[in-house]
Amino acid sequence: MYRERTTRRTLTMLLTVLMVLGGVFVFQMSQGLTVDAASSLVNQSTVSSDNINKGQKVTVNGVASGGSGGYEYAYFFRRASMTNWITGKSYSTLTSYTLKPSVAEDYCLLVKVRDKSGKVAKKSFTVKVNPVLESKASVSAATITKGMSLKVYGAAEGGSGSYQFAYYYRRSSASSWTTVKSYSKTRVVTIKPAAAVSYDVMVKTKDTNGSVVKSTFTVSVDPALVSKPSLSGTTFKPGEQILVSTVASGGSGTYQYAFSYRSVTDSTWISLIPYDRYTGIYFMVEDTGDYEVLIKVKDSNGAGVSSKLSFTIDDDELNEMVDAVLGSIILDDMDDFGKAKEIHDWLVNNVRYDYENLLAGTIPESSFTAKGLMQTGLAVCDGYAKAFVILCQRAGLEATRVAGTADDGTGSQSHAWNQVKVDGKWYNVDVTWDDPVMQDGSEVCNYNYFLIPDSVMDRDHTAETVKKVCDTPQPTERILEAMLKDTSAEMKYSICETEEDLAPAMQNFADQDILDFYLICHLGNDMQAVLNQVGAHLPDLHGYEYSVHWSIQNFGLEGYTVVHIQIDKITGYC
Repeated sequence: MYRERTTRRTLTMLLTVLMVLGGVFVFQMSQGLTVDAASSLVNQSTVSSDNINKGQKVTVNGVASGGSGGYEYAYFFRRASMTNWITGKSYSTLTSYTLKPSVAEDYCLLVKVRDKSGKVAKKSFTVKVNPVLESKASVSAATITKGMSLKVYGAAEGGSGSYQFAYYYRRSSASSWTTVKSYSKTRVVTIKPAAAVSYDVMVKTKDTNGSVVKSTFTVSVDPALVSKPSLSGTTFKPGEQILVSTVASGGSGTYQYAFSYRSVTDSTWISLIPYDRYTGIYFMVEDTGDYEVLIKVKDSNGAGVSSKLSFTIDDDELNEMVDAVLGSIILDDMDDFGKAKEIHDWLVNNVRYDYENLLAGTIPESSFTAKGLMQTGLAVCDGYAKAFVILCQRAGLEATRVAGTADDGTGSQSHAWNQVKVDGKWYNVDVTWDDPVMQDGSEVCNYNYFLIPDSVMDRDHTAETVKKVCDTPQPTERILEAMLKDTSAEMKYSICETEEDLAPAMQNFADQDILDFYLICHLGNDMQAVLNQVGAHLPDLHGYEYSVHWSIQNFGLEGYTVVHIQIDKITGYC
């Protein structure tokens, strides 16, 4: 009896607990008591997208599981900035609801699912609603001239913000489009219309949400711009009037003209008149040589064409003077180096820089010209440079004039110098700086700026005109050989490239009893240091005492000095 009562009381307690929990139970007398709890109601609804553009639709799909079945769905929405929900659809068996947001703002969506027992499960979503996708595409011009290029720019606002662009064009009279570039992130393309007709241009823009917008433009293409220039002649005397003019056609029909000229040996154009309505202009050129004139025309579309015409300024008197100089210094078998050096040396030795007029501020026009240099023997840097070009050209060398600035240690000033082609290679030359006037009024001939590369010239010269690239080192050995060939035959000298050359060179002279000689030293530009090096290696006169007299000066080539040594014997042993 006791066991039976205990079993019934335990069963009663279990039944009570299960009833409180609202559970469902089943008795299976053969296996004892088994309890199965009902599954929970789960809201498994989904949304078609969490990022759309204004004007696009978003769909909520109602899905549920568990519970007692017999589901009904209710749909609600509100803007994120609002607190009250708007009922999109009350409870029904409708398993989807579509919303088209009217404002570019985040939207909150709510789905309630209810089973037949009345239980409810909720699920919410946030959907970003972007502004409407707008095309901001543009073209560089509404009217162009045939031959010009048209730029088309892809741009957009709104939408998802990650854009791709596609570009198309066609003649306005055509029905089909030509693809310039398919959808990509490229924001600029160039189109060059082939005919003088009207064209349509279209830009399509697509964002990551799949929205597509397009812009269409119409561009007029005018006929090609044409210029027909002319000169009043091809050969002129110095100072003679020259007329350059042109006739334009095509384009937009509103034209502007610009004229300039230059020597073929110069890179810089001298402006005669900037863009204006004048169709021609008279001008004069004083320096002889070959020239070209540049004629530019542009229309109101910005299209431009240019033409060049050649002419020559010839001066028989100057030609005779130049030929006379060349006849006295150039030999038939001379190579390029020999010609360039002789022309360089003639200018240095026969022309003086016009310092007096420079200091007085009265430099005459002749000092700026090759003819003035030939007639007076006076010139400034421009006269040196122009004369060097004429002499080189008539001697068969290619040469150009370079304009810019140079700094001699006292400040940067306007300057002109040259470039010359020797044995197929271009070099820099500054004849003016190789013709210095010494403190005592004497002049010397230097080669510090003769046939030097840009790496040396650019240390103190700055070109403002286009020039040739000169990257070949100065032919120092060739210049030194030529310089020594020009020295007196009686001059006894030895070349010392290093300090180790000093002692054997001097001893060799002493052994031959040559006590008056020169040492050409490549030991730097510090003269005192060179003297110290020479003094440390004096010769042995084999028993004689002696006194030494010496003098030192630049040798006219960068890094070289010449030491004149005179030895006087005092006594000796018998």
